Order: sequence, then structure tokens, then C-alpha cells
Amino acid sequence: MPRTRWRPTRSPPVYPASWAPTPEPTLQLSLCSILQQAAGTADPENLLRPILSAALNRDYRRLAVVATDAVFSRASIETICCGKPDSCTLAAELYGRLARSIVSYVLMPRGDEDQSIAARAAFKSAAIDVLREVGKRGGVERKPAAVRFALPTFALRASWSSSYQVSDPDHRSTRFVPTVDWPSFRVQVTREGATPYVGLTLSAIDVLAPLAEVVSRDAEVARMTDKQDSLVWATLIHPRASIQVAMPALTKNTALVLSGGIRGAGIFKREAGYTYVPIWGGSNLSAGHLLWPLVEVSAGVQYVP
Repeated sequence: MPRTRWRPTRSPPVYPASWAPTPEPTLQLSLCSILQQAAGTADPENLLRPILSAALNRDYRRLAVVATDAVFSRASIETICCGKPDSCTLAAELYGRLARSIVSYVLMPRGDEDQSIAARAAFKSAAIDVLREVGKRGGVERKPAAVRFALPTFALRASWSSSYQVSDPDHRSTRFVPTVDWPSFRVQVTREGATPYVGLTLSAIDVLAPLAEVVSRDAEVARMTDKQDSLVWATLIHPRASIQVAMPALTKNTALVLSGGIRGAGIFKREAGYTYVPIWGGSNLSAGHLLWPLVEVSAGVQYVP
């Protein structure tokens, strides 16, 4: 019988109780407890207290209402309009009424037909008052030249260019496209208060031109376009001169417009397919050869901000 060697066993060491490590206290805070403490310590007259209380009760409709009231409170309006004319306070109160009506209309309880009708009427009244207030300082009667220069102008146009015949389906030379001209500098030709209003507008770029080009061009032509397809972004450059005609007695923000401009790039046919050529020249085409094909004439309706 084989012998087994005896090995002594070791018991784990025993330490005094005073040597045992003490567990560190853990801080357990929930969002609910934080809101409870904040709501309890907030000043009863502070606008923050109803916001915290609504968040604690998960009353999101009341939370939106009291948050809107806090933004457009009398104290906030006085802080924003400090040192400014009374028109600032009036405009802030109108925007506050519109914001409250939007919140009440969007978050109103379901199934309450009477409250729905009241909220809809309040929203309609506030929206009309805001539009009237904005119309006093906008449209064709806007005075500050710096503001006119910074605001883009939107239009729906029927435009013509011979370069459309290459890229458009059925070789059409007319497109119906939206445009956003910026920067837009407007000069009034007629005297102030004249009917009708006639103005001259100059702009440098069309923000929607690349998108309009991609949407309007023929899909087959797009597939046969070479690696210069990235030059479609050159259509963003679109200097344009426009004549505006408006009737301020009927509307201050809508004008008929007749424009002439030059596209930043266009598609031209080559032996192996198609290529985009920018206005500054390329693909053995000089700027002089591109001047007429890239000329664009348009007419439409323009929104004057």
C-alpha cells in the first residue's frame, strides 16, 4: 500500500474585531429626492418652485405652462426690455401670449371639447396679433438697411435657362423651383408711401440651388455625369438682380418679382457623358463661352421679410 505524505493544514488567521475595516457610507440620491428637497427649500414666491413641483408630480402639461410663464413673466420682460422703448414690452407680451396659447392648445387634455375650442380660439387670436405686430416692422416698408441685408428672401419662380435643356428630362428649358436668396439688399425705387411699391433687389447666392439642381435634373444624365458631379455645389453661387412690384395696401410681405441672374455651374455634354462646368471655366470651356448658357431669367412670387 503506497504511503501518503502527511501535510499540515493551515487555518486562516484570526484578527481582533477592532482590526476589521469599516464600510464607507454610500450616498444614494434619486431624482425624486432631489426635486423634493429643492421644492421644499425654494422660496414660495420664486418662479422655480411651481416648476419643481410640477416636475416632481410628473405633470408635464403644468410643467410646460409654468415654464412658459416663467420665461415671459413680468420680471423677465422688464429685464430684457430694460432701457428699450415701450414697443419691446408690448412685443414680448404678445409673444408670451402666443407661447402660452400654443402650450395650452398642444398639451390640452383629450376629450374636453369646450376647452379645445377655447384653446383654439386663444391661439388664433394671439397668432393674428403677433402677425400684425411683425407686419408693422417688416415687408416692403422695412427701414433698417442692415436688417434687410441680413434677412434671406424666399420665392417661388418659373425660371428659364438654356443650360436646363441638357440636364432636364425631355430637354425642357423651364423649371419651377423655390429659391432662398442671401444676402439680399433691397432699394426702393418709388417714393415712400407710393402705390404700387417698386424696388430693386440684389443677391449673391441661392441656398436652395444645389438641391433644386439635384431634384430637377434627369436621372439618366445624373448617372452619366463624371467625377465632377461634386461641382453641383457651385450652383450655390447665383448672383441675381430682381425687380419687385408690390401693393402695400393689400399685402406688405408679398411681391411679384422679375429676375435675371447667372448660375454658378451647369451640366454640359461631352463625348463620354456629361460634366458639370463652373462659371469660372473648365473642361476646355472658358468663362466667355459659359456666360450665355448659364444666364437665367425668372419670374414669380417673393416673400419679403
